[in-house]
Amino acid sequence: QRHLTIPCEMCIRDSDKAIANRDGVGLAAALQAAFGSGIQALNAQWDGKPLFGGERQEGDPVPLHGVGDLVYWGGARTFNESPRRQAAILETTPFDLAPKASEIGTNFLAGLQKLERQLRENGGQLGTLTESQIADLQTARADLKAASRDFLTAEGNTGTLTKRMGDIRTREEGRVLTLQSLFGRDRDADLAEVAARISLLDTQFRATAQGVSQL
Repeated sequence: QRHLTIPCEMCIRDSDKAIANRDGVGLAAALQAAFGSGIQALNAQWDGKPLFGGERQEGDPVPLHGVGDLVYWGGARTFNESPRRQAAILETTPFDLAPKASEIGTNFLAGLQKLERQLRENGGQLGTLTESQIADLQTARADLKAASRDFLTAEGNTGTLTKRMGDIRTREEGRVLTLQSLFGRDRDADLAEVAARISLLDTQFRATAQGVSQL
């Protein structure tokens, strides 16, 4: 299941339907579904650490627990994340293992916040829409469309990094085999350590790629 993309697209679809019909019935349910799946995806963990929290970060990157909490969300500064992305160094070159929640979630949460405010100001449900409500809904929809593009960009970047990780792994494994042939069994322990490090990074990056693929 794509925990961010599908609910986001559903919100966009329901917004289009509401605007076309001038009827906001169903938007409250779309907001609940998008919020639940979205927060779960943005707070996903790998090895006990948040996947999208940045470098050495503890706790959920998006500290929101219910739709009502959106009223307190203040944009990028509200994310609980490290200033730097989660990264690894291999072949002396650092590369990012995952984007940060703010990079993939800001537009998404901005759109949900606007929708939540509109619903809250109208008793939790929308019926026949006024011109002002339609304008507000179009603004929320624009944020959600931007969020959809953010998810596609993150997925494309991860695909590129997946290929890079595979190339690095192939080269490193080739070097291990070369060292084995040059130094023999006396270096087995060191070679095993190198192989284990490569394997750990590969496992971590695959977890990141899987997390991004489910956005």
